Amino acid sequence: MDLEGNVDQVPIFVYDSRSPDVTVFPSIHQAEISLEPNDLDEHLLIYDEVGRRLLATPRWSDYSVHIQCGESVPTHLLDLHHALIAHFRAAAVPEGWLEQASTTDLIERALRVGSKYWGAK
Repeated sequence: MDLEGNVDQVPIFVYDSRSPDVTVFPSIHQAEISLEPNDLDEHLLIYDEVGRRLLATPRWSDYSVHIQCGESVPTHLLDLHHALIAHFRAAAVPEGWLEQASTTDLIERALRVGSKYWGAK
């Protein structure tokens, strides 16, 4: 994180706590252009890959979203872990794998799945 609170840890994970949906974005910019101000509410939780909570601010003047760091020290890695478990459980990933998966394993799997959508290799 830089002095202005900008995030330097990518990818970005957007979790809708009302559902098991986790969307992975390859960059802050991609997340900002994909989200809309109307998407933002208390149920939409955003994390970087080290478990920092990110804050999304609506910009109504140009109908955009700005994302910045909500904390300098990551304190939400376990929350990210639980969000990814819920997401993969809903996608019918075998329970045995989920029970033994580390947060790193979950992030790597999310990146493999997410990269299919944003063209990463």
